Amino acid sequence: MKTTYLSAAILSLTALASGHAMAQGLSTEQVRAELVEAARNGDLIVNPSTGQTERDLAPHLYPAREQVGFTREQVRAELVAAERNGDLIVDPSSGRTVADINPGTVSASSQAPGKTRTEVVAELVAAERNGELVGNLITGQKQNEMYPQFYPQQS
Repeated sequence: MKTTYLSAAILSLTALASGHAMAQGLSTEQVRAELVEAARNGDLIVNPSTGQTERDLAPHLYPAREQVGFTREQVRAELVAAERNGDLIVDPSSGRTVADINPGTVSASSQAPGKTRTEVVAELVAAERNGELVGNLITGQKQNEMYPQFYPQQS
């Protein structure tokens, strides 16, 4: 029974990898190397309905993954800096910070030079209008590359 699940998992992963490979332009050898690496790391999916991998079922059989993140002290220091600079978000629905709502409470020296929130939003709107946003996460193609008929030609 376990062999059946493993065979099904390998077949489904191979099909997924070949589709990914076609989108990425990978060679057969590169796909095989990715498959071997996934098997070695326990990243093969053994239960497609839940998405469980071999590592999820038996983590003791695979090498530990490198922990990526921040220490407690780093997080606290970042919080203190955000409080000092007025970067704490006080209105989650709009994303407004203390400095946006009451700029007088934040010293000018603590505010980093850069773009304002309004400038960033304007850039986002312009990028969306011109199709500069990524339209395909796998290939990285922008929307104006995928659908040039919908966007003005840039000169």
